[in-house]
Amino acid sequence: MYDLELQDINNKIILKLDSKNIENIIQKELKYLSKNKIIKGFRKGKAPLNIINNLYKKSVQLNVLNNLMEKRFLKEIQFKKINIIGIPKYNFDKYEINKDFTFIVTFQIYPKFDLLKLNNLKIDIPIVKIDINDINHYIYKFYNKKTIWTDKKNQIANISDRVIIDIFIYINNKKKKIFTNIKLFLSNKWKLIPNIEQSLIGKKSGDKFNIKVLISNNYPDKKLVGTQQIFSILIKKVENHKTLFTNKQNTFNSNAITNFTFEDLYKIVKNQLQFKTDKMIRCIIKYKIIDILVNLHKKIKLPSCLVNSEFNYINNIYKKNKDKFSTLNLNVLYEKAKKYTLVKMLINKIITDFKIQLNKNLITNFIYEELSCYTYFYDNTQLQKIIKYYLTNKNLTQRLYNSILEHQAIQVILKTMLINKIQYSYKNIKNEYSNINLK
Repeated sequence: MYDLELQDINNKIILKLDSKNIENIIQKELKYLSKNKIIKGFRKGKAPLNIINNLYKKSVQLNVLNNLMEKRFLKEIQFKKINIIGIPKYNFDKYEINKDFTFIVTFQIYPKFDLLKLNNLKIDIPIVKIDINDINHYIYKFYNKKTIWTDKKNQIANISDRVIIDIFIYINNKKKKIFTNIKLFLSNKWKLIPNIEQSLIGKKSGDKFNIKVLISNNYPDKKLVGTQQIFSILIKKVENHKTLFTNKQNTFNSNAITNFTFEDLYKIVKNQLQFKTDKMIRCIIKYKIIDILVNLHKKIKLPSCLVNSEFNYINNIYKKNKDKFSTLNLNVLYEKAKKYTLVKMLINKIITDFKIQLNKNLITNFIYEELSCYTYFYDNTQLQKIIKYYLTNKNLTQRLYNSILEHQAIQVILKTMLINKIQYSYKNIKNEYSNINLK
């Protein structure tokens, strides 16, 4: 709890409008209506001016006064470099012809303050090295392992391959098929016909050959056990295997890549975990610096209209997502709104004082960090489409730019502090990041 205070001080300014100018504009508007408005009983542009005056003078007068007051006030605050908050209120008496129009504008302004220096303050920042165990854990948590066999076509069989064969036996000089479509792993040993694997290595699909074998006790026809028999082998297919990993989660995006070799997935997951880690470190540093900034500047009195606006915004978020949040006291929520208001004021002050410009080189990395929250991946072409979508969606673009500017502001402050680097494991950084999100 920061014990932040509010201010509800309304500023007032008295301004005047020249009566001749007002009346000239009113008359111009009425003449324009007389030429363009269709009045029942008259052709377009033929209605007498006195009828136009009776029908529209009051509304035209009010519109003209509102426009002139707004322009006059805007000119005044630009000249005096006043930074107002919210919507100003205009108060005025009845307008009288040939008399200058006086009005009062009531408004609130941003409090003026200077940023306190952080040069001698220390901050612990996490350093994380992702190791092989982190990557393997992630792979086997979110992916299923499967083996697929593909036809080697005209290539010869190796010990790591699988062959599909038909087997014939010669009995009394007659050839008889005894096994069909037998799948043999050449790295194993088939007990029915010993050493058959060795005779298959080096051959390819379509090859036929005979082998002479001493029948073992495992052979189903016990009459042939202990005898030597000639078998004819037909190789129907030679296959090699590939191990692939598929996402355990349902992927509803048809553009996502769903099958990976271990080598490819390892590289992808390593990059993804790095982006996730970068994002977590960035958020942790942001949280720590904001905590320091708020504590240093908590005497700044906050404009109530800004706090109320922030409260309404976050309260609506909690209401829409109430199933994701535990019951929250409105007083606690209001304190959050006060803190968020001060944070925004401080970030804007840093951006202004240090003349920070958006670093567009960070855009791609920030988008990758957002995508790292998901367990499916895209190739470069698809990623470029996603980046283009981000940059053509006004809401997403504005949020992205705000995040980057905020990050740049935090980095400016970080450079002025005494940094102490602390080594974290990936597990520990996840835990600290989770704890911050709960606050």
